[in-house]
Amino acid sequence: MRSFRSSNEEMVLASNLRKGHPVVLEANPTHPATCRSVSEQGSSCGFGNCRAELKGESKEWRVQVIKALSEIEVITLFVENLKSAKEFYQHVFGLAVVFQDDVSVVMKLKNLMINLLQVSAAHELIEPAAVAGPEVGSRLLLTIKVEDANAVCAELERHGVKLLNGPVDRPWGRRTAAFADPAGNVWEIAQELEKFEPDAD
Repeated sequence: MRSFRSSNEEMVLASNLRKGHPVVLEANPTHPATCRSVSEQGSSCGFGNCRAELKGESKEWRVQVIKALSEIEVITLFVENLKSAKEFYQHVFGLAVVFQDDVSVVMKLKNLMINLLQVSAAHELIEPAAVAGPEVGSRLLLTIKVEDANAVCAELERHGVKLLNGPVDRPWGRRTAAFADPAGNVWEIAQELEKFEPDAD
């Protein structure tokens, strides 16, 4: 599973976004839903080679477009060793596999899915951008809300997971600790501190 977005889903999304607003799209059919990107004049898409014309585009439609970006469905993590990454998320997170093929394993969290994708299949999803290796350092931090950071850290250590840092109380009112999966993707657990009073400044 390399992408969770079908052309039909994108068409439905674009239709729903326009519903109730006097907008007519004459879009490049290769990316019907990307015509959400509009110019300052509201007259054309301006995305890549798209030449979609937006007629009667309204301020309300712009607001609705932004609200559509409020729900994360899938986090795709690029991994060098699919087998070890799968075992890590099964053993440490206790996640069930909902889909897998030769290059990916999809696992279900409570409110979203994690798509473990072999790096060899990653380029087509982000081209022309490059796929970075773990040696270049972390560019992403995924945070999980927990009730008791100390207890979760103890559980992680019992599962053989080495903490990168923490647990430590942060000035923004969270007690946090960080750890990485076998591919170097960094996760943080965060417990909200009860007696946190932000600075007036």
